[in-house]
Amino acid sequence: MSSSKSSHDVPIKFYGFCSYPNCRKKKITEDAPFVWWNGVHFSTKQVEEELSPIAKLAAISTPNEYVEKFGRYGFNMELHTECAAEWGMHLIQDALKVDYNLGSKLRNLQNDTSK
Repeated sequence: MSSSKSSHDVPIKFYGFCSYPNCRKKKITEDAPFVWWNGVHFSTKQVEEELSPIAKLAAISTPNEYVEKFGRYGFNMELHTECAAEWGMHLIQDALKVDYNLGSKLRNLQNDTSK
């Protein structure tokens, strides 16, 4: 993931729509700060199971070279800065719910000098 103060200084194609499912604004203006994640990957099976029939037909009937070579679809995600922070907090909360010892594990990884 990376962040930018505006769309004018990024090496990706800027679509201007927030990918956060609970976003209330949806549109990201070209001059607004945002977070972007280049190359979010989904398997062909995920695409087949999740997309609407029309989108699935379009994606599966005309795969590009990357999809044919790796069997995965790549997408860019753009998020408002506040949406990225909110989503990140939800992810951290969910991770801690299922792995209460996560802090110790991360600290041990950081202190591991054998690598």
